[in-house]
Parts: sequence; structure tokens; C-alpha cells
Amino acid sequence: MKITKQNIRTALWVTLSVLLVTLLLQNSANVNLRFLHLRAQMPLFAVIMLSALFGAGILWFARRRR
Repeated sequence: MKITKQNIRTALWVTLSVLLVTLLLQNSANVNLRFLHLRAQMPLFAVIMLSALFGAGILWFARRRR
């Protein structure tokens, strides 16, 4: 198999996805969140996942504006 830029990107995305899923599965404890005057209690994996999605959205938006 020839090593190409696309193969490296795919391997990187698969590796990062596996690490994220592992992190999510190991963090199921509830945490308290406070933002300004809002308060919420949710599982830590949900906070991690929402943060990852928010970061991916910012990256997508930044790349799209170029």
C-alpha cells in the first residue's frame, strides 16, 4: 500500500476518533457546570463530546472562511 497524504489523514482521524471514544467511555461521572448564571449537571462524557463538537465546528467555520 502506497503512503499518501489521504492515507495519513485517514489514519490520523481514525486514531483520534478511537482515543475520543475511549475517553468518553471512561468518564461517565456526573459533573456540575456553571456558565454565567446557568447551572447544569450532566455526565462528563457529554461535556467532553460537546466540547469536541464545538471545537470541530469552529475549525470547520475557520477553514471555510479562507
